[in-house]
Amino acid sequence: MSIHVSYARNEMSHELRKSQQAKVALAQGTQYSLLLKNDSAQPWTFYVYQKMPQQVADVFSLAWFCSPYQIRVGDQIRFTWEIDYNFVWSDTGQLIPGVDFLASGVRDCSPAGKNTTEFSLSPGPGLSDPTQAPPSGSLVINDAADVPNNRFSVGIGMSGTGTYCV
Repeated sequence: MSIHVSYARNEMSHELRKSQQAKVALAQGTQYSLLLKNDSAQPWTFYVYQKMPQQVADVFSLAWFCSPYQIRVGDQIRFTWEIDYNFVWSDTGQLIPGVDFLASGVRDCSPAGKNTTEFSLSPGPGLSDPTQAPPSGSLVINDAADVPNNRFSVGIGMSGTGTYCV
């Protein structure tokens, strides 16, 4: 499985993204936030999902953020994060809508650095330490031959929380 993700701001030119200043800012973990205000007529629980630029079959977008309670009319909630990529895995059984995904293992990674890992069952279920491998700019998770179908889920996360899983 290879998922290509890019969170570079659209207004940044290609030259600016390549600049040393931009690389340093991205490496230092710029903090982002999303403020959600309930302007409806009733209390709501807010869920935030990330959307892939191009949908891939059998890849599920997980609820990335969820308000821990209902937000009253006129009230708001703020979610904050940094662009810190992770590989994640969970013992979910078959991953279908409604299945809870609780990351059972998380490994930090980077599309431009340590971007590849392997999920295996030996000596117990888990991800290998990420290494740098082609293609650069992608995050890659390989399943070992000992991994059964429809038992475990692996995916990409941000700030320690799963965002896309298969």
